[in-house]
Amino acid sequence: MKKWIGMLLCLVFLAGCGPKSDLANSKYFNIQEILDQAGAVPKYISIEDFTGDEREILTTLNSLMKYNLSDDIPGIGTLYSKESSSEHGNPQEAHVLSLIVSMESPKFNFTSNQNAEVYVKQSDITIADPNKNLNTADKIYYMVKENAK
Repeated sequence: MKKWIGMLLCLVFLAGCGPKSDLANSKYFNIQEILDQAGAVPKYISIEDFTGDEREILTTLNSLMKYNLSDDIPGIGTLYSKESSSEHGNPQEAHVLSLIVSMESPKFNFTSNQNAEVYVKQSDITIADPNKNLNTADKIYYMVKENAK
């Protein structure tokens, strides 16, 4: 089975993960409390209406969201290509800086058999935001197919 690996245009991994700090170790870094304060309920992309490569890509994006919401940086790292993931230092020393709360309305642009651009409407909460506002924007994920067996 072919596996799709994400390369993010908006640098979610670089901008969305940072060094562990006092914030990460404080009582304020409770993901459920942050979601509650923002009045946000996680919403994954429904994959029911998709097949083949599109379904595999959406499964990967849902995994990204799941790992993000559990502050699992090593899990996020498994979604990157081997070349890309080794560039980001020690994942044990990082935490997410924002929470992906929802991804919706995926649109696909397959630029080749191995590459795709995936456009989604994504909502995030920046952990450092004292008001825990929900920010929604269109995001582009660059996806590269690996292990084409």
